[in-house]
Amino acid sequence: NPYEKSMPYHGSKQFSLCPEDVPRGLVIVSSVLLLVAVILGLISAALPELTCINPTSTQTGLKDGFTKGYTQVCFKQGDCQELPMKANRDAAFNRITGLRVAAYGLHIFSLLMDSLVLVGIIVVIVFWYKNDSDSTKIRIASLSLGIALMIGGILFQLAVLLFHIEQFEDKWLSSPELPCGFNQWAVDQRTTTEIKFGNSYVLLWVATLLTFVCSWILIGSFYCWSYRRAEERTFEISARSINNDDCGELDEWS
Repeated sequence: NPYEKSMPYHGSKQFSLCPEDVPRGLVIVSSVLLLVAVILGLISAALPELTCINPTSTQTGLKDGFTKGYTQVCFKQGDCQELPMKANRDAAFNRITGLRVAAYGLHIFSLLMDSLVLVGIIVVIVFWYKNDSDSTKIRIASLSLGIALMIGGILFQLAVLLFHIEQFEDKWLSSPELPCGFNQWAVDQRTTTEIKFGNSYVLLWVATLLTFVCSWILIGSFYCWSYRRAEERTFEISARSINNDDCGELDEWS
């Protein structure tokens, strides 16, 4: 780019805010991070460890700890119990179950979006290397994939929000259809039990953050491309202006 020759030097290297290989490198990095996000999101959805409940006293009747996920309750001795997935009983049961199923659905839908975007990124990279140069279509595709990932990250956050609302409702509502519900415990059980977030919850947050990071990277790669295009366009306008001035001076001399 002739315009870059007029840009300032830093030491012996030419300064460039967005070197030519940066956008493609950013897209490759985003594909790796997104693959990690999808794997962690799948593990988070599969493991029944969103919350961990452990008794701190053996005198309360809660003999063993257990973990809860979207679809299962698993006890430390190894037994697991399926959680209901249909809200078709009393009002409290329906509300708590509906929130849990909605959070699970958003989690799965976000993973589906991330997976589709990952396939799209791979296709973009393949065409990019095949043509050995970028194009407007490739850049628009990167921007679109970045926006789609932003939506996927927001859906992950909504899943987290619904999970917290479900936990709040479980604390205050009571239903005999939910034997593991907090309000079904005796008072001494509630006050001598440790409840904390589990591995699934942590993995869900990591997957959410990685999804947003990948989105920002893809959108940032589009900015780099736009910056370079603006540089080239500025040079073309400057060169045309200089040529017109030179032609005007020649006309005056003639």
